[in-house]
Amino acid sequence: MKLYTVPLSNFGNKSVIIIYEKGAEVEIVPPPGELKSPEYLAINPLGKISALEANGTVIAESEVINEFLEEKFPNPPTMSARS
Repeated sequence: MKLYTVPLSNFGNKSVIIIYEKGAEVEIVPPPGELKSPEYLAINPLGKISALEANGTVIAESEVINEFLEEKFPNPPTMSARS
């Protein structure tokens, strides 16, 4: 898995914290080119930070990324249960 983010992104850093807390093997990298570059738009057509590439699928919203990480790596739990 690969998380595309930049150091000063609040949205990306939420996911980085969960990755570190869970000890998940996720490569954390900057987007290739700039956010609206053809290279990054090929990965994430929204051209926003952050994006998680997992098993050939791209998840492009930080909250959805965090929910995915919580399901994939349930221990330790990092998000409260939702009803």
